[in-house]
This record gives sequence, C-alpha cells and structure tokens, in this order.
Amino acid sequence: MKIPLHYQMTEFDCGPTAVMNAIQYLYEGNEIPPDFPKKVMGYCLDGYDDNGIAYRTGTTKSAMRFLADWFDQYSEMTGYPIHCEYLEREEVNMQPGGKIIRALQQGSVVVVRCVFDVGHYITITGMDDTYLHVWDPYYMDKQMKIPGVVYDNDHEKEYNRLIKPEVLEQSGEEIYAMDGLSKRNALIFSRTGKARTYVPDLNNFRNHPGKI
Repeated sequence: MKIPLHYQMTEFDCGPTAVMNAIQYLYEGNEIPPDFPKKVMGYCLDGYDDNGIAYRTGTTKSAMRFLADWFDQYSEMTGYPIHCEYLEREEVNMQPGGKIIRALQQGSVVVVRCVFDVGHYITITGMDDTYLHVWDPYYMDKQMKIPGVVYDNDHEKEYNRLIKPEVLEQSGEEIYAMDGLSKRNALIFSRTGKARTYVPDLNNFRNHPGKI
C-alpha cells in the first residue's frame, strides 16, 4: 500500500526525507526493508557548520554519493530490485535528452539539490509536457508566489509542486534553481523488478527480550 509522502521534521533533514520519499514512491510500504531508513539516516545529516557544530548544514553531496554506492551494493548482495546513480556538475540538468529527463520518462525518480534560501533537496516523481512533478519536503502553511511553480495539495502520494524545468535549470540563487555547476548533485532511483514483502514475525516480536 502506498502512503502519503513525508515532510521534513527539522530545518536540516531535507536530504534523508527526499531520499526516503523517492523510495516510498517507487515501492509499496511492505516492500521496503528496514535497512533503508536506518542506512539513509546513518549517512545523511553529516554536515558541519563554520563553528564546527555537527548536523547544522544538512546533508553533503559526499553522503549522497555514498548512499548511491550503498544502494547498488545492497541490490548486488541481496537481489533487491533497485538501482541508484549519482550525478554531479554538468550531468545535473533538465535538458531534453539529458540523464534526468530520460530517467523520469522511463519511470525513475530523482532526488536533486536546489536552492531554497539555502541548499535544499527535493524529489522529482514524474513529469508531463509542461511541468516536473515535485515533492518538496519543506512544509509551508503559506504559498509563495514563484514564477513557473504551481502548488498542488491534491496528490499527497505523488507531488505537491508542479515546477517548470527551466526554473530548476537556473544557475543562480533563485528559489528552486539548481545553482552553479560545482554545487549540483542528484540521485536517480530506478526500480528494476518485483520486490519481496517484509512482514513482521509476530512470534519473534512476542519472544524478543527487547519487545515493547
């Protein structure tokens, strides 16, 4: 069963939230192994601010690169039907025929870094002839007027923004721009087959010494 996509809990956890939303969009809830949220949270929120305080600058592109490698290793070792590709710099673009647009057309999901006052991660779940279908994990109770962006609260399992590709393609610090090449990074998640289901063993839960 698919459940609504999530909003981030703090000002800093857009990265892991965007990654888990990509997984959640591609797979049913009972197809997602508990390894995924554990590992995603373990890798993300790795940034340090200028005062040396941990976790206050969110998730670095190094963490995203490590996550891509981990997902592919997990697939190789367990047979889980997932493929993850890390992109950076020139590869991160919204041009027709580019890796991201082709991946979306083939049913993959993309996590991409953009600007929302500071660095921010969003999840692109699909596209149509005009817009990218985006889930922005940052919750806002008031809508901002942003050219090329449409708010949509009626598709909570798919997207909450419709954003024109040219908005993300900007290289400046405008809202949702992907910024300069040195800061661009993205993850492409692809489902590669049928997944097994993960159902709790109730007997194991009852007999486990650490049960709730």
